[in-house]
Amino acid sequence: MPTRLLSAPSVQNMMKTTSDAAYLPGRLLGSIFDVPHSTLNGLVYAARDAVGVSGSSSSDQGQASEEDVNDLVEQHIDSIYRLALSLVRDPALAEDVVQETLIKVWRALPAFRGDSSLRRWVLAITHNTAVSVLRAAREEAHDPIDLPDAPVPNSLEKTVQDNLAIEQLWKKLGELDETSRALVVLRDLEGLSYEELCGVLSLPLSTVRTRLFRARRKLAAAMEEWRL
Repeated sequence: MPTRLLSAPSVQNMMKTTSDAAYLPGRLLGSIFDVPHSTLNGLVYAARDAVGVSGSSSSDQGQASEEDVNDLVEQHIDSIYRLALSLVRDPALAEDVVQETLIKVWRALPAFRGDSSLRRWVLAITHNTAVSVLRAAREEAHDPIDLPDAPVPNSLEKTVQDNLAIEQLWKKLGELDETSRALVVLRDLEGLSYEELCGVLSLPLSTVRTRLFRARRKLAAAMEEWRL
């Protein structure tokens, strides 16, 4: 799926809205966290092979069934990738997180008891996996140039102002701590409730509200120039 970016007037118009995330419209976030579906499809097949997904409609032998796997991929693969990218800030590392997450989820899926929603359970695994991958990447990086940087966007059909807006937003997202980035993406792009945020990130409600408010305030200040 090609990256879709906004013209400068569209960015400015959306920055004037008064919605819950007025400072950070979903379409602008979506242009940063564009999902490479063709790549993810390959990761899905690799993870299926690693787990040994059965072709039956049930998981009576402790394996995820074909039906369960297809449903999980269809409903959650985009969210898994976007959360992973928001944390590791590198497409290649995000793909590693997606594959590891799928393997963990499918192996544990037959034992899932439904104590929480499947989405909350899957995203919690994604978050924990991304944090582990990022920690390992940082331990291996001996030079600042080796640390994850912004993904390189497709340069076609973009205006200069679009690039500046997106570059600014990506830069400011990177200045937030990992948990705050996850909160912004999960709330303002994925639409999770505050209760779901608490479950995914294992944080009390007061902390979720405070950190999300502070993260939004920082991003709002950074994107002020895009308001009319």
